[in-house]
Amino acid sequence: MTTAREKLFNEMCALAEEPVADGSADKVRSMMASYRVQTKPGTEIPDGVTARDALGDLLLDIWKASPADAADQFNDTIGRFRMQTKQAGGAKKPRKPRAKKKEEPKAAMPPPAPIPVPAAKPKPAPPPTPRIEPVAGGPRKRGRTRSECPKCHSNGVVLAHSYAGDEYFSCIYCGWQAFKPADENDPTASLAVRLLGQSGGGES
Repeated sequence: MTTAREKLFNEMCALAEEPVADGSADKVRSMMASYRVQTKPGTEIPDGVTARDALGDLLLDIWKASPADAADQFNDTIGRFRMQTKQAGGAKKPRKPRAKKKEEPKAAMPPPAPIPVPAAKPKPAPPPTPRIEPVAGGPRKRGRTRSECPKCHSNGVVLAHSYAGDEYFSCIYCGWQAFKPADENDPTASLAVRLLGQSGGGES
């Protein structure tokens, strides 16, 4: 297998068989464009010049001088550099940029359905306030709930109930008590009610 150094040497020897002309420098540069070149340790090149251009200039100078040992000088000069061919292993075809897949627009999520708010139950209307109208040209007189006590003559007599369920009158001020007169035809009336009720009550 031919190395990059051997290939460059053969190409340079083939160029040197032709006389130097105005387009010789372009031919050397075109030839060198097929190689990647680096300097070896100890090889010095002018500042601001790449290793590939420096090697091409040295080979062009030897070609212009046309010495008798031009082939040896070509070999020695090329040996001071490291190189490889750009087409090693076959020319690589430039990769075509992959077409970006068009992203289908995502379907917009429907907004969440509003949570139904239960309607507030109407408050029941308050019962109508009974309208009190005056009777016979004046306000109604309230019936008296207390009677006059026969003992202390105060308005403190009220209707109370005993443990047996009998109704009796009692004064809240002096303690006077009297059973309510019983109906003689009432079979459920107690004996005390019948006796004390008929007598009109007693003082206590």
